[in-house]
Amino acid sequence: MAHTRTLINSKWKRAQKIKKTGGMEMPGEDDVQGQAELWQLTLAFADTLTLKCAVELGIAHMIPSKARQLILSKIITSLQAPSPDIQCLSRVMRFLVKKRVFSVKVRQGEAYYGLTPLYIKKFQNIFKYTKN
Repeated sequence: MAHTRTLINSKWKRAQKIKKTGGMEMPGEDDVQGQAELWQLTLAFADTLTLKCAVELGIAHMIPSKARQLILSKIITSLQAPSPDIQCLSRVMRFLVKKRVFSVKVRQGEAYYGLTPLYIKKFQNIFKYTKN
């Protein structure tokens, strides 16, 4: 009898929750956490490929020291590519700023990119061996 009452109470609470959300069943916290972990595993390669892109383009070598910063247009002209994709490079730089490989300061609507202590300590050896 007690088991039946518990089951009825849980079903009633679930029905009330669905009613409050306009008829939509909201995912549980475990479902959301599992989905987030799945997305992280699925997209984990993006970190590596983005860093590889920056290494192969030699972006870190274009920024002379941690005290100096460059705007994106200067980085693009330093690439000496016939038709670089500005939007794509902008996304790469924003991603690497988020990962703390580069820093950014916005002045007068322009993003100035610089080197971070993380780059200097951890990535300097990686970038050193790819220098042209």
